[in-house]
Parts: sequence; structure tokens; C-alpha cells
Amino acid sequence: MTSGPLLPRRDRIERVPVLILFPHERCNCRCLMCDIWKTTGRNQLSPEEVRSWTEEWRRLGVRRVVLSGGEPLLHPGFAPSARR
Repeated sequence: MTSGPLLPRRDRIERVPVLILFPHERCNCRCLMCDIWKTTGRNQLSPEEVRSWTEEWRRLGVRRVVLSGGEPLLHPGFAPSARR
């Protein structure tokens, strides 16, 4: 068995100008076109996780971060993270 990748990487991502980040999965809205508010999970990213990725995001040329996956303002670490 070989230790390399099974398929050659021809689609290597080198630039990501817009990053869509899902900080958590909670929402206090009840929009008809979305059912994320029905999710009962409490998964969320920690500010430390986000900080650990920032250098890679810079390397990839991220210019904008779009928050999605629920209501970002419900995340307890939103305000401190937004200041960075």
C-alpha cells in the first residue's frame, strides 16, 4: 500500500477571497425558508479555534468573512472575536 494520495491533486485551492464561517448552529428566528432553528445541537467554534486559523486565512488571501449557520450574535464569543 502506498503512503501518498490516491488521486493526484489537480484542484489545489490557493485563493479563498470569501470565507463562509459557521460559528454555531443556533438561531432565535423562525424563518419559513430555513429550518436551522429546529437544530438542538450546541456545537460552536471557540474564539481560540478561529484565531488558530487566521494565519492560514491570510495565506489563502481571505478578504471577507461571511457569518452564517445561525444567528451570529447568539454566540457568546462574538463581540470579542469581531474586534480582531
